[in-house]
Amino acid sequence: MAAADLWLEPGEDPQRVTDKLTEMANEKERSASLLRLAEEDLVQFMVKLSVEGFPQAVKVRRMQKYSGTILRSPEWNRDSPEDPWKPGLAVCQEIGHYGGSSEVLIRQDACGQICFQSGDKVTFCIPQAAEPGALPEAKLVMLSHTDRPAGSVLACCRIHLPRPGAGEGKPQPAPLSLDLHAFASKVVLSGLSIDVGEAELMRFFSKQGATKGIVAHARGCSFASITFPSAADIATFLGRDAHAFADDKETRIALLLNRVPMNSHSCSEQARLPALPAPSLRPGEEPSAVIINWTPLQLAIGY
Repeated sequence: MAAADLWLEPGEDPQRVTDKLTEMANEKERSASLLRLAEEDLVQFMVKLSVEGFPQAVKVRRMQKYSGTILRSPEWNRDSPEDPWKPGLAVCQEIGHYGGSSEVLIRQDACGQICFQSGDKVTFCIPQAAEPGALPEAKLVMLSHTDRPAGSVLACCRIHLPRPGAGEGKPQPAPLSLDLHAFASKVVLSGLSIDVGEAELMRFFSKQGATKGIVAHARGCSFASITFPSAADIATFLGRDAHAFADDKETRIALLLNRVPMNSHSCSEQARLPALPAPSLRPGEEPSAVIINWTPLQLAIGY
């Protein structure tokens, strides 16, 4: 410690002051040796209340992040209502080097809302060792790369999105409950009410990394297209079911909720995407050629 002038209160024990300074120096050294975390690190911790009564993380441990490839994605099993998702499998050579199988169990509840396909590259952690004879179970499974076409659907779910306050003395508007389809760089929302615009949606989505929002109101149903910089940003958004964000000096929570796969319920319950009017057909100039014309639609062009 650097030398400093110390002023003691009348009757104060000098040894007590010295012990206090020593304790402060030790605490500073402990703080300097604390785990330094980087963005996208995976951690495990316990929660306890501080002296003021606020929750705080203790015993923080950085978890090893593994990389693997999806062999078989989790599948919906309508014949088992108690456990409707059949686990998938991923292969990780690094785990295989430790001895035993290189396969890892992938459960849908560890994947957020992402619908994986065979060949997708993923990252994950394994918080607990597997039981003897069982495969290790992956947690926090995140999409890192996919070779699927840009128009492939990465997720189909619902979003429960709190709305901003209507003003002092007015009741809080009910949260939006929207169907959500996610693609490589876009999220398409359906079921918007007529009073929802780009500005309101971007209050939330801009905090998730989105850069642009387009809303198109149509008779019977309105839609929105939200643009993200990359597929990695989409994957990060879909990888968590709960998103806390600050709005109007309050902390609100948006939820991504599971949808039953489309082949398991009626058409009236299926999530909708915006559709173009039926195209017109006319013969082309060359033999056996047909020209198909669609009516331009800004939202469809946007995504």
